Amino acid sequence: MRRLTLIGTAIAVALAFGAPARAENSTAFYRILLAKKEASIEDAIQALARLKGFDGVPGVEKSLAYLYERKVAFRGNIVDVKNRSLTKGNAAHLILTAVNHRGGAMYRLFPSNQRFAVREAVFMEWMADDSEPDDVMSGGDLISFLSRVVGDRSRGAGGEE
Repeated sequence: MRRLTLIGTAIAVALAFGAPARAENSTAFYRILLAKKEASIEDAIQALARLKGFDGVPGVEKSLAYLYERKVAFRGNIVDVKNRSLTKGNAAHLILTAVNHRGGAMYRLFPSNQRFAVREAVFMEWMADDSEPDDVMSGGDLISFLSRVVGDRSRGAGGEE
């Protein structure tokens, strides 16, 4: 039952991120991501690029170039760490930054702190209450997180896009 819910979420995220012409590529991307036991930073970058409308050839370099064009900045060594496991701290920081989430007082004071990014994601109910910055995310966890962010933002919650 949980797997069906995740598949439904993946399809909803794929449809939310792209027009029907891109659905086949997005669906394949999210299907592969859903099956991953451990998501990587590269997976998060490519998912963020799709969130912002990228429908080109998959690859971290092209995804990063697309994101940089849209004023989404990452730390300088992001390409060097692309194969590392994605932690909830990395995901929260990357995604909240990419969607220009304003956040609460502590997140605003320390915008590059992963602990406060996770606390903000928990507060927004985008992550589970027991989330810690060092928890490794699976592909399904990443899809679930993204779908919650997209869902709230489409309803007008969670800052400016």
